[in-house]
Amino acid sequence: MVLKLVLFIMLFSTCVYAKKSARTIYYKAAQKQYLKKKYKKSIRTLEKYYQIRNPKNLPTAVIQLLALNFLKTKQLKSSSRYFHYVIRRRYKKLHKRVINALENETIEDMKVPQKLLRIYYHLGEIYYKIYHRTKITSYFRASEKYFNICEIKEHLDDNASEYLEYLAKLKTQVDQKEFKSDWFANVGILNWQEKLELQSQSTGSKTKLLSNARALCVGGGYRYSNAFHGIEISACGFSGSAKITANSTASYSQDGVAVTGFLLDSGYIIKPKSGKGSLTISLPLFYRDGEYSQPENFSILGQGQLSAGVMLKGRYELPLIDFTTSIGSLGWTNLFMMQAGYTF
Repeated sequence: MVLKLVLFIMLFSTCVYAKKSARTIYYKAAQKQYLKKKYKKSIRTLEKYYQIRNPKNLPTAVIQLLALNFLKTKQLKSSSRYFHYVIRRRYKKLHKRVINALENETIEDMKVPQKLLRIYYHLGEIYYKIYHRTKITSYFRASEKYFNICEIKEHLDDNASEYLEYLAKLKTQVDQKEFKSDWFANVGILNWQEKLELQSQSTGSKTKLLSNARALCVGGGYRYSNAFHGIEISACGFSGSAKITANSTASYSQDGVAVTGFLLDSGYIIKPKSGKGSLTISLPLFYRDGEYSQPENFSILGQGQLSAGVMLKGRYELPLIDFTTSIGSLGWTNLFMMQAGYTF
């Protein structure tokens, strides 16, 4: 009985040793392949012996080698996942202290192992590449966090600083391309000049009239744009007065005529690189109604009318408000407006 037990122990020990030897052979072969930049082959070698898709059951050294191979073969999310397994196994408590120290700006006084700093550097690389591809802000923050640690702790700090510069530039580019919705309110002075006609009800003859009007226009709108272009819809209602005259004031003349109406427009926004100004090409609808007095046996044509045309709007942004100047041509009507606006 004792002899059988001894033989069993010897056999079991031999199997365990053989198994460990096989592990060592495959792992070392995979290491050599990685060093020779044969990353895919290194992964295949590890697959022959290990269940690499289940890192919970893998030795830490194998997990780290797989993480490096996945990084080189651009399997970035898998690489990140395996690096984080290494952190949880070897540096779980220390990692939490490092992140807290970074947030509290006390990391300079903290000792961080070089091996952990190297993992942080790789994670910074991974999240930079994912952010470059996806433009998702959470990856930007992750990359920035790990490169900041490396820069502060002077681990490949020159490279980390370069990556941080690239990240800042990329973030600016992403933000500039991102479309944002804005609502705004504005108020301004609207001036327009237009031609009307005074028609004789008995003869049908017409006398040309010229109306010059000014009104206070209050409104707002919606803007959807990025740093380069966008669209805008706006409207304002106005109330003011007009002066209307014929070629000969003796024929017809009236001052202080009450006029009301609205201006509705939608257009395409073009923004220069400076970002402070913009030009909008819009298609306006302009309705106005005037309380013109009409001489006996005469009627004014165009007393209330709707016009359409083209309008150019130049806008300049200040920290709190913006100023807009608009010029429009709507058939027989010329329009000029200056507004101050506030964006919500």
